[in-house]
Amino acid sequence: MHPSRPHLFRAAALALALAAGQTHAAGAPLDFLFVGGMPPASERVVGGVQRIWKIGEFSALRLVAKTDASAPNAQPVVLDSAALQLALLAVQFESAPGVWKPLFAASDLPEISQALSKALALATPQDDVLLMASARYDGALLGLQRSVLARLFVSQGALHLLVKDARADLLASYRASNTLPVYDFGSRQEASASRITAAGAQQLRADWLALDLSGKSRPAVQAAPVPAAAPARSESAVPATRDKAFFEQQAQRLEGLKSLLNKGLISEAEYQQKRAEILQTL
Repeated sequence: MHPSRPHLFRAAALALALAAGQTHAAGAPLDFLFVGGMPPASERVVGGVQRIWKIGEFSALRLVAKTDASAPNAQPVVLDSAALQLALLAVQFESAPGVWKPLFAASDLPEISQALSKALALATPQDDVLLMASARYDGALLGLQRSVLARLFVSQGALHLLVKDARADLLASYRASNTLPVYDFGSRQEASASRITAAGAQQLRADWLALDLSGKSRPAVQAAPVPAAAPARSESAVPATRDKAFFEQQAQRLEGLKSLLNKGLISEAEYQQKRAEILQTL
């Protein structure tokens, strides 16, 4: 794709939005990705604390106050970005019955994990992290990006990941209707239709994983969160097929893991541990 084309598309989208009289609405978590491209300064930093991290043309993280009555999260917490990257690399979603694919694009995970590490270090016990991660998944070179919409928080030594949509078609919908998206990042109370899994993770619900961070975190400040009652566990979603596509996906995971090792982002011990977990799924 021509390097100037994304900028032309963004300019055209902004012109259409202005022509329709659209403006950024406070409280719409990531509208700035569609209109203007940058978060308003008044929302990016609140009370001297950063609340928004833009990590791509149509990707961002945002800290928001949780609106349910669940127990406080174990935040702020310091987590190594390489450990977060390894945990997220292992997550897969069911794209079709019995067909599992990596949830995130491996090339995007360094930026996602670095921003997530910063967000969790500043999050309060009442904050959740909202994530929109957009990419041309599955090696697609043309067409609009699709988006992962997810909610994350730390509780009881684990990174909790709730996925509302693994491949949301927000950009195509916006381009067709010139209507800003209605965002939904998943809920503790209501399951979504998404199904995710990861080796070694606790499956709290089909769309909800608790990724083990034992020994990989420390409180950013002293906090004593009230332990949350664990939701009822469902049967772990495991890949049901071992066809050609499945083995190609595992090969991609192994290649991504090797790339992290070669770049010095993980240790040899971490590499061998995750490699063994992947091989155990074969």
